[in-house]
Amino acid sequence: MKEQSAKKKKFRPGRRPGRIAAVAAVLVLLFVVGSGFLAGLPDLSDPQLRVSADSVSVEKIGNDLYFLPKADKKPLGFIFYPGAKVPEGAYSYLARALAEKGYPAVLLKMPLGFAIFDTKAAARALRQLPETKAWVVSGHSLGGVAAAMFARDNPGIVKGIVFLASYPAGGSSLAQMDLRALSISASNDMLATAEKIEKAKPLMPPQTEYQVIQGGNHAQFGTYGVQKGDGVAEIPASLQLSAVIESVLAFLAKVM
Repeated sequence: MKEQSAKKKKFRPGRRPGRIAAVAAVLVLLFVVGSGFLAGLPDLSDPQLRVSADSVSVEKIGNDLYFLPKADKKPLGFIFYPGAKVPEGAYSYLARALAEKGYPAVLLKMPLGFAIFDTKAAARALRQLPETKAWVVSGHSLGGVAAAMFARDNPGIVKGIVFLASYPAGGSSLAQMDLRALSISASNDMLATAEKIEKAKPLMPPQTEYQVIQGGNHAQFGTYGVQKGDGVAEIPASLQLSAVIESVLAFLAKVM
């Protein structure tokens, strides 16, 4: 009888193995269906962006990409969570540009291409670069949701957050945090629409700065081609990428 009782306690429904993973999988599936991400997206970036030069060292540490300034290194670093199914290399344009201005920048590799499966991934960069004491986290699309979760849980070292076509999820409000924030969206984005960004404003820090790239779309925040469900861009990708770089650099200067 004692043996049967022990077995019943061991297999209580509330302790089913894999329950948390199953919930996470459902959340990701809902995002996939709602936003049109169906398969892995290509990395169409210039490989030369990931080649070391006189001013920047590019290293792959673990599965993450590190863009490290060789001189005049700033005391503020930048960590980036990619969008769903987007290769981290597709954001090399931004990391390279920041490193050239002295900011250590890290592009995180996500399990199965979904940042929601490893919201604490930024901690890898903190351990790898302990001399960098302050950080700005960022993310595109679903990556921004993960970045918000990390920022919420690490207020001491995260000094700012940049959302690219993104916003926090309901359970990770940043509204009560003393955190600088920048939201960059695009007028022709049919995934992270203006209505969705407006609806998420109560979850953002009160001092958030909002910018809209006129004529841009969702996919042109990275270099991975056309994305299903997105709007058609009315400006060249190069112009949108340049706008992102300019805005992020200006924001980092304020955080410092």
